[in-house]
Amino acid sequence: MLSEHPDPAHVWDTLVAEGTPLIDADSTRMTFLIESTAPAVHLWINRLTDKERHDLGVMQHVPGLPYWVKTVAIPPDLIASYCFRLTDSTHRPPGHNTFPHLRDPHARFGAVVTDEDHRLGTSLILGANAAVGQEWRALNPQIPPRVQRGAVAVGHEVVPSYFFAPAVPMRNVPVLVLLDADIWFERMHLDQALDLAISQGRVPPVAVVGIGFHNSQQRARLLNPSATSMGVVLDGLFEWAQTSAVRLGVEVDCEQVVIAGQSLGGLAALNAAMAEPRRFRFVIASSPSLWWHPGKSPSPKDLITQSQPWFVEKVAHTKSHSADAHNHEAEHDGGTTDTPTAPNQEDMREKYISYTLRTPRKAAWASPEINQQAQLPPAYLSVGIREGLSVAHMHGLQRAMNSIGWANTLDVADGGHDLAWWREALITHLGHALRHIPNAEVNFLIHQFSIEESSTE
Repeated sequence: MLSEHPDPAHVWDTLVAEGTPLIDADSTRMTFLIESTAPAVHLWINRLTDKERHDLGVMQHVPGLPYWVKTVAIPPDLIASYCFRLTDSTHRPPGHNTFPHLRDPHARFGAVVTDEDHRLGTSLILGANAAVGQEWRALNPQIPPRVQRGAVAVGHEVVPSYFFAPAVPMRNVPVLVLLDADIWFERMHLDQALDLAISQGRVPPVAVVGIGFHNSQQRARLLNPSATSMGVVLDGLFEWAQTSAVRLGVEVDCEQVVIAGQSLGGLAALNAAMAEPRRFRFVIASSPSLWWHPGKSPSPKDLITQSQPWFVEKVAHTKSHSADAHNHEAEHDGGTTDTPTAPNQEDMREKYISYTLRTPRKAAWASPEINQQAQLPPAYLSVGIREGLSVAHMHGLQRAMNSIGWANTLDVADGGHDLAWWREALITHLGHALRHIPNAEVNFLIHQFSIEESSTE
């Protein structure tokens, strides 16, 4: 149609006007379009057209025109990232916080990751039955991040640090410790998503303290489960964040801490929860890197040779922890000892609005005493069905956790090793975890002072 029409540019504009890919209403097929003068273009869809399935993403060139097309069958429940690689002989996919390829300028489902110039990154593809939360559909990359940035020393290294707080001054605010926060805030606009999720009641008010990394090498060093104590990282983060919290009129409750991470960050979060269980109330781990081991040069390729991953074995050989210390703490602070159950599909989208208020307790950011006999914090686990052997090993991890009484849920998403569905898991699991933590309350004195001060300007 494009090559034979007298005005192919008009046809092209008509095709992309309502967003791409084009959807075949009678099948699962979707047709992706991109305009480029490159000698070759590859459509990279996470786990659908990468790795051994690379050839399925080679796009067809429209002769004599700068247009490329490719039709792909998209599974109905899929949530995935995609981008266009203007290829020569290189087929390297996006790496950690490295997104050198083109987003779809006409993406009907929006973006997952954006670059500073808003051209590079990844776009979102949804199967016919898939959906994402409103908090992600309403993102505006043009809005500057509403997050405090800084730098924190971890041993002999310095890492980027981030602090997010509710828009309204509050007290007794629970804390999310977020690994890879540079991606979440700089690339994915988590601050906007949380503001909307909080305003709609999907997630209760929460503060976020996060660390990023200058490069993948630093990330590998600091998230190494055998080399870094997460307590050292947290002490530095909390000390830095205290200034930002006070300036924003926020009082956080460092006894109500959730830690979250994905990939190697997910493994680091789980390992931290085991090492220092009294620091955390819950842990969220999406697609944790179970391939990692303390041997020489661990790699995802090692997973195929492992009958039992290192961390799974570590969990399986851990003695059951007594819940007495944790239950005593919950009785003392008025919290609940209920362990979350696996959410059903309706629960995944429900509005989290039922909370009670409580009186303030300790000063913000006081480091809790570590008790190695405390109950292991309940874990929200998730993995994508297109992650190969990781799926089987995640079930092995769940069995090992069950064997020592480590409360957990395991969700399996239709996706790969992918931020596209990890962001859904983070909001859903965070909202569910915070249902078991006493809610924050508005700091009315500071809030009223802020209003009066604004009215006099």
